[in-house]
Amino acid sequence: MSPGAPLKTLWLLVITAGCSTWLDRDDLKSRLDADGDGYTTTTFDGPDCDDEDASVHPGALELCDGLDSDCDGLGDEDVWLTFYADVDGDGLGDEAAPQLERACDPVPQGFVTDVGDCDDGDPAVGLPSERYDDLDGDGYGDGEAKLLCPATPNTTEILGDCDDGDASVFPGAPETCSDAEDKNCDGSVGRVDLDGDGHIACEECDDSDAAISPDADEICDGQDNDCDGLTDDEDDSVGAGRLTYYLDGDGDGHGAGSSRRACEPPAGSADTDDDCDDTNSEISPSHVERCDTPADDDCDGATTDCAARLDTLGACAEGVSVGDEAGRGVDGVDLDLDGAVALSIGAPGANAGGGRLYLVGPDAARVDEGDELEGGGGSGAGALVLTVPDFDGDGHDDLAVAAPDDDAVHLLLAGGGAASLGGADVTLRHQESGAALGAALSVGEVQGDGRADLLIGAPGVDAVGLLGLPVTDSGAVYLLIGAASSSAALNEANAALTLLGEDGTGGLGAAVALSDWDNDGLDEPLASNIDRGSLGLSNNGEVLLFSAVSGEWMAQDAEFVLSLGSGVITTALAGGGDLNGDGKADLAIGSTDSESVWVLLGPITKNLTVSSSASLRVKGDSGDGVGASARFVPDLDGDGDDELLIGAPEEPGAVLIYGGAARTGTINTSAADLRLSGDVGDGLGAAFGLGDLDGDGADELLFGLPGLDGDRGGACWLDGQRL
Repeated sequence: MSPGAPLKTLWLLVITAGCSTWLDRDDLKSRLDADGDGYTTTTFDGPDCDDEDASVHPGALELCDGLDSDCDGLGDEDVWLTFYADVDGDGLGDEAAPQLERACDPVPQGFVTDVGDCDDGDPAVGLPSERYDDLDGDGYGDGEAKLLCPATPNTTEILGDCDDGDASVFPGAPETCSDAEDKNCDGSVGRVDLDGDGHIACEECDDSDAAISPDADEICDGQDNDCDGLTDDEDDSVGAGRLTYYLDGDGDGHGAGSSRRACEPPAGSADTDDDCDDTNSEISPSHVERCDTPADDDCDGATTDCAARLDTLGACAEGVSVGDEAGRGVDGVDLDLDGAVALSIGAPGANAGGGRLYLVGPDAARVDEGDELEGGGGSGAGALVLTVPDFDGDGHDDLAVAAPDDDAVHLLLAGGGAASLGGADVTLRHQESGAALGAALSVGEVQGDGRADLLIGAPGVDAVGLLGLPVTDSGAVYLLIGAASSSAALNEANAALTLLGEDGTGGLGAAVALSDWDNDGLDEPLASNIDRGSLGLSNNGEVLLFSAVSGEWMAQDAEFVLSLGSGVITTALAGGGDLNGDGKADLAIGSTDSESVWVLLGPITKNLTVSSSASLRVKGDSGDGVGASARFVPDLDGDGDDELLIGAPEEPGAVLIYGGAARTGTINTSAADLRLSGDVGDGLGAAFGLGDLDGDGADELLFGLPGLDGDRGGACWLDGQRL
């Protein structure tokens, strides 16, 4: 043993004893091969001269790229390109012409890399072309194709000549009854009757169809059936297939009186005889009955079943940019204390998704003709807008603006002078991203101090369930007490009341309301919820009623539960109205799943099933979106009872139900006291508001239309006393 042998043995033993995992050659190689090309920077099979580029390694193909691709220490060696002279400049070279070889050079002037030019002295001649013999010179060839370069006389690129010895015979050539030869190469001669209809080909207009001949009857099918050169209505003899059309004097698509039969609708005609006034294009069965005209607008024989277009009854302000969704939230408030109530319009899609609040007067034609307050980036501010009657006790109404994408609600105080929504006087902000704080808002009075309180839904709040597992979107609700704080930033921990979801709940607070449901003179909170069951497999919609107005409570602490049933989720809650005039607050519950709004008369004293306990159900048709929104409004018809506005943003838009003790049972929206309609897709009925815009002492009804004109949106208002 050499003197160094014991030391080598000891070193090997130390290494072996210290390793818990043995790496063989392939393992070690794979860990040292950063770019995965099979070569490492070591001497195993390399070295790889660029272990960050898998195309560079020993044995790689050397390319003209300025790199040493094969790791031999040389770049672009032995790589040659061949260029060919292009004398006529047509982009093709002659392979037999002088060649120029260069290593990785750009193409030299006058040379190309493509070859095949069969005449490099004529730029009009390039690659060989496929041609056929044309012995008779009629432009059509016959026989086998041949590659020629250049083209030779008596050849053509068009095949199809059935007699290349006769220049009068070719596809499409004229052919007469006297011709015994197939002149036009269609496989037949004029003397034969191919379709067997008794007429030879040259005596009819289509010898391939036995239904077409001089003896056939003209019918409405777009063809000249009797071969007289006239088709359908051009031919007075036309019979089968004609329909009756009526004179449409006003051009509204409905006719009346005078008629004629024809294959196609004559100009100024319609296929119906149902217009009750053919001199007025605004009157026809396609129109809706309007409240502001004495005419039978829809030709149904009645003039009182009015369904009016909102834009004809009131005034509207249109949105600015596509996607702004102006009108997603709408209400009326005088923030600058100038004595005039402004229409406040939320546009959550404006400002690149940061949202914007518009404040305009009743004469505005566009929403940007007044003051504007912008939200922060991506906050979606303006998704909801709600007037808060005197939150801070100064005698003036204030305004809440929801920014659920930013998990925030901004409160603008009258006279505060905020220049942006980010600079709002009060902001309630949730600490959990995705809480959707502000997805629902409601105002009421829970303390009897004359100041409004604000209830806020956050259906995206997560809870901690059994075994510490998260319960996604269990939801939460927060109550902000009027004048409780003047700080510029609050969080959910500052709320007077917190209602939390838990295992088995879902989306608590997607809809909320403050209403005196127990008739004690003060408002209490209500919140929508989804009962998921203990295993999370159920989907039962419900409304939870709470008596507490302070502290922290769980969903299971609800005083009463109003059950809607499986798959029927609450989409709207409205409280505080008295529909039957008994002096007690009633409750409206909407669900687009059932296309319904139910009214439960107050007070509520026990758990109820909504469908069987409601005194009134307003039912829409499938796809109408009935139940998307609901709001009680003050008496409009002079009977002293409140009315109920119901949103159906898909169709017809919005309906109004007049209050009264006799309003019970089920009413279809088609039989509502008033139906307000807009255009398909404008979202009329998505949002309602109130405000005395004209200063006459009576509130106007305010409507948001977030889908108007490519989601530019807009808002309309009308004097409810006109209804």
